[in-house]
Amino acid sequence: MDAVAALYRHCGLSMSDAARKRMQAWIDRAPPNGNGRSRYSLTEFGLDEENLREQFSRYMDVFDVASEWASPAVAPRPA
Repeated sequence: MDAVAALYRHCGLSMSDAARKRMQAWIDRAPPNGNGRSRYSLTEFGLDEENLREQFSRYMDVFDVASEWASPAVAPRPA
């Protein structure tokens, strides 16, 4: 809540009591460890790891972008 209040101040806004109460109610309803972690796979979206590596290899090399997925079938990029 402090971070939201700071953001409001930074933007020159004031937070109404009603807004503060609604936000606090949402926080109070949230699970203690957040909503859990979502795990997705490339195949769920019809994507192929090797094809993506090939398509983006030049970009990844130029901007030194490491892959965010690891597959035993594909060797990791050197650091």
